[in-house]
Amino acid sequence: RMHERGFSPIGWLGTLGLLGTSLLAKGDAVVAPVMILVLHFTVLAQPFKARRPWLHAVAFAVPVASLFLVQSQVFGQSEVGTVVADTSRWSYALTQARVHVFRYLPQFVWPFPIRQDPWIEPADGLTLPAACGLLFIATSLWLAWRWRRTRPIESFCILAYWVMLAPTSSIVPLHASAVDYRPYGSSPFLFLAVALTALRIKLPARSLVAAGAVAWCAATSVMLNRTWLTDTTLWTHSVEQGGGALAHHNLGMATADLAGRRTLLEQALKIGPNYILAMINLGRVLIAQGEVSSGLGYIERAVQLQPNNAQSRYWYALTLVELKRKG
Repeated sequence: RMHERGFSPIGWLGTLGLLGTSLLAKGDAVVAPVMILVLHFTVLAQPFKARRPWLHAVAFAVPVASLFLVQSQVFGQSEVGTVVADTSRWSYALTQARVHVFRYLPQFVWPFPIRQDPWIEPADGLTLPAACGLLFIATSLWLAWRWRRTRPIESFCILAYWVMLAPTSSIVPLHASAVDYRPYGSSPFLFLAVALTALRIKLPARSLVAAGAVAWCAATSVMLNRTWLTDTTLWTHSVEQGGGALAHHNLGMATADLAGRRTLLEQALKIGPNYILAMINLGRVLIAQGEVSSGLGYIERAVQLQPNNAQSRYWYALTLVELKRKG
């Protein structure tokens, strides 16, 4: 609106205030300065040498920088430090390239494999699926460049889609290789680009196809909602579809039967050998089944792996108290 009606202090205060609120709700909003640049160079048709796009990007960077400053100086912590894993950046990047094409994009059409904590094998070198993913990304960026003047909205949609995914799905390795809700923030740009492309195609039954697409999306949403009824339905679906350590752990903890819980927790540790919480809970299950020495071994191992972890020390202390009372 400010571009249409003129820039004002109240407008800037409202815009940057909304960005600050967004940052407090979800960290993905850190891409706002880049999104502003993309908007300027496509839809607003600003030249790269113009000062206004860069000045506006700096203005939008102020709330972002303020957030990181408050986190580090006032609270003494870094959100980045809690989510970044100590793994190969290139392996992670190649995995993301593969996942984009062979997991995320197909789910917009066939969403039934969507689940919590999917288990994804990391890319080991430049495999054919990873190469196809890189080619797809490069081709889409090339199209965005070609269309920046002739089809600016489509160009913006392509660039905005990748910018929104960049914090979680680029070369910065996070603990989870894939999370099925990561593309949700980018989805409006994908849907808009598809809709604009469809409008350019002359089809006699175009309205009927559009109505069918809406009906399909609505029906699949209702069907998928059934998996979120309870913890058991959610994590059962995740494990059945190929879940990781977290999925097996959470399904185990939602299972009342100790034998079934033990099997699931053991599987969680096979997938994630250093999964602290799975060690603790498996240890407590073993103690409940009478295998006290083996159970304490798992809990003590969890404490040894992370000596400063309050959670593992709490459960270790509580377990010792419980055993003393029983003895």
